[in-house]
Amino acid sequence: MLATSLLLWIGLVFVGFAIGATTKNARRANSIPQVLSIAMGFLPPVYYPLSRLPAIAQPFAMLIPTTHAAQLAKYYFGLIQLPASELVIGWAYLLGFAALMGFLASRRAHWVDP
Repeated sequence: MLATSLLLWIGLVFVGFAIGATTKNARRANSIPQVLSIAMGFLPPVYYPLSRLPAIAQPFAMLIPTTHAAQLAKYYFGLIQLPASELVIGWAYLLGFAALMGFLASRRAHWVDP
């Protein structure tokens, strides 16, 4: 459970770093995370079961990393049952997301003296 949260947190830290490194306007830098938090926190099934989403929306929800983190957390708390393949996919997705965001953040970062 802790590893799930840590992996998602690392990926999202890299997202925030990339936003901060590439955005020149402070107002825009503050508004982008607000929109992302809605898209990553409330739209995917974090606070409700994945089965409550319409069947057509479920594949789209699986594209959002917080869905995988929530599914893994619910599994480890014993709230849902997941097949082994979905566990592997969830962990691989979170690892890939963190690695990709780390790569993008390192490529977009421009170190400047203040």
